[in-house]
Amino acid sequence: IVDIEGGEFDLLENEMDVLVTHCSYLFIEFHEFTDANIEQYEKELLDAGFELRDRRGDVRFYQARSD
Repeated sequence: IVDIEGGEFDLLENEMDVLVTHCSYLFIEFHEFTDANIEQYEKELLDAGFELRDRRGDVRFYQARSD
């Protein structure tokens, strides 16, 4: 569990392989105060094998797909 207040984008850019290998669930708060392209990060999570299971405001819950 980490709360990295805006560092989510760096984590996704640099550690996606670690997330895919070691995380079954992700709760991510995409902070709107950044200039990041949130839609692109969401697409990358889906492409990496995560499924969006719920969204509450800025917080999204992803679960790794078990294909």
